Amino acid sequence: MIRRSPSEYYIKYLLVHPDEYDNEKVRSICLQLGIEVLGNWYMNQLRFQCQPPDPFYPQDFLHAPSQKFLRRECLYSVFHPDEHMQLALKVLDKPRVREVVEVMALSGAPSDAIAYALQVRTNFPCTEQAVNLYRHYFWDIDLLDSNEMRAFLQMKQDRVAESADPEIKYQYTYLNKNKHTDPRIVASKLPVSPLSAVLSQIQVGVMPKGVALSAVLENVRLMASLRALESTTVGGPYAAGSSQSYMVTADIANKILETLVKPEDELRRDLMNISLKVSTKAVPVIADLSGGSHTVEILPEPGPGKDEATRTATAKDQGAAGGPQK
Repeated sequence: MIRRSPSEYYIKYLLVHPDEYDNEKVRSICLQLGIEVLGNWYMNQLRFQCQPPDPFYPQDFLHAPSQKFLRRECLYSVFHPDEHMQLALKVLDKPRVREVVEVMALSGAPSDAIAYALQVRTNFPCTEQAVNLYRHYFWDIDLLDSNEMRAFLQMKQDRVAESADPEIKYQYTYLNKNKHTDPRIVASKLPVSPLSAVLSQIQVGVMPKGVALSAVLENVRLMASLRALESTTVGGPYAAGSSQSYMVTADIANKILETLVKPEDELRRDLMNISLKVSTKAVPVIADLSGGSHTVEILPEPGPGKDEATRTATAKDQGAAGGPQK
């Protein structure tokens, strides 16, 4: 079950608005903005959980109960928009810019990196604070787990098929054909990593810079090997073919990687990763180790050697026989 919407805080804003929008009005506004409200049960639940004071004057800075309510429910910025909130609303109004923000957020990119990508690669002036506000009001992915997010994205497209307008319903055929290329869906299936952020940028048409080809091939080799293991372990009618295809991909990536990375370079990189542990403790002296029971002599202690023992035994034998024989 999809329990929450990533735009929950903006939906709360509409539900507590002084104009007292009903559910149909809220649904209509969200439809125009491309926001999913899930259903009447969800809006009724939010109305019950988020009840403003009576009277409610959100625009009045001097009305303490209203201002306290806005801060408690994290709705202050949307009722009192500053320059950063204005930028966040502009992101919502620009589909291409909005797509970049949402895809990079799904791939785990921080807000400062998203703002930088918007400024440099899409020529949209943005700030880190604006991205934070957009993620809070319109794209709070922390409200859903990964499975719910994938289902949520699929549901947004399937809503078109439920439209009462036949012309809108007709769009579903083409949306369904291209849903596998939706960069949001692709990003929701990727693990959170720097490479995932690069792939997400490619999906939205942004060419990443500063990416090492060797690192990409290493990830291809690893992922193909893991997929081969998965196919072999899970089994199925097509497991052998899938496993073979993945292993061929891993082999090709490995061969290309060998032409890019020289063995001595890889050895040098491995040696650089070796760290030596250094102790700052004082080196103990021998007196500390032996407790005083030690000597500085390095020669063995005197004792009866082999020759001396032989001579002693001979002398005893001669004495017993009455002296040496002449």
